[in-house]
Amino acid sequence: MFNEKGQAFSVFKILIAGIVALAILGILLPLLGGIVTPQSDPKDIAQTLVKNNYSSRYTLSKSSQDVIFKKGSELSSKGIVEKVPALLPEQICVSAGEYADREIFTVSSGGTLMIYDSPSSQSFKIAVFCATGEDLESELSDRNLDIALDCDCTSSDNAGDVCCLVFPVKN
Repeated sequence: MFNEKGQAFSVFKILIAGIVALAILGILLPLLGGIVTPQSDPKDIAQTLVKNNYSSRYTLSKSSQDVIFKKGSELSSKGIVEKVPALLPEQICVSAGEYADREIFTVSSGGTLMIYDSPSSQSFKIAVFCATGEDLESELSDRNLDIALDCDCTSSDNAGDVCCLVFPVKN
């Protein structure tokens, strides 16, 4: 009844076109650096965690999302408080946390700026812990977090104020 010769030929043409498309894609992807997936910005995640953790002090919060630090990525106390009007930049301390000895982060004196220095991108989670400046170091120690603090908010002038520590943690 129907002429089926033409239908088989068109399916074959579609199959050949698919194979050619995959071959071209296989050549182009390595040249373009692979598939780029959207990643979370460290500053955005830190802002959200600080905003949520400020009112529930003495609680360690970790991001559920991974953040990608690329060479030159920054976390600064001024950048974090942009969306947290209840805090001043002096009440935020950024630290390399568990990575202080690996020298992949440079942290400014006073803990106001942290820059990722490694040439290769790396994935981390962000953690935030808020306490009064005078309690911050002992509270971290009680939680077995060995983090060297160089924070302006822990000085005797700011000891009674809230101080939020922001630092990268292992995934």
